[in-house]
Amino acid sequence: LLEQALVGLLGQTRLPDEVFVVDDGSEDDTARVVADYGDSVGYLAKANGGKASALNAGLAQVSSDYVWVFDDDDWPLPDALEQLIETVETTSENAFVYSGCFTFSGSDIPYSFDETTYRPPVWAEEGELFLRALESFPFHQNGMLVPLACYRKLGGYCERLGRGQDYNMILRLCREFSGVRLNRPTFALREHAGVRG
Repeated sequence: LLEQALVGLLGQTRLPDEVFVVDDGSEDDTARVVADYGDSVGYLAKANGGKASALNAGLAQVSSDYVWVFDDDDWPLPDALEQLIETVETTSENAFVYSGCFTFSGSDIPYSFDETTYRPPVWAEEGELFLRALESFPFHQNGMLVPLACYRKLGGYCERLGRGQDYNMILRLCREFSGVRLNRPTFALREHAGVRG
């Protein structure tokens, strides 16, 4: 599924400044898939340490102002990055943007998505995003664009957690910084029974 994600990321209406794939000790053909993209995609191989350590290793390589963490089994909508950047650049310094997603299943990317599969992000009054995020999982990091400075200030992902690293980071971001809601989907979340992340 990695190849599908890379096709989507490299086909954005606003191209990413840089794309990194972190290989967390996989035993599949990840290295070959990434090599097919040449200099368009950076590759970082490391010993298996879990998702949080992989994310932190990737963050250490980033040099752009904003970070878009994207899972290898999901699909970005074609103008997602353009919409996320336009939104985040209208916010105050160190604010992040978050959005909703479509859902789908199966190995193929649908030609279109049914509006009934849209999952909007949580709605919150100004200053209440952290409280809404505590009540329920508010949005996915695939639908977020976050200033690199925010991750740096928070010290990265918590590597002690075996699960829930994404939610932990979302809570920390919501507590420390302002979030701006983008009222449209930016990616499609693949629902499947296989191992995620």
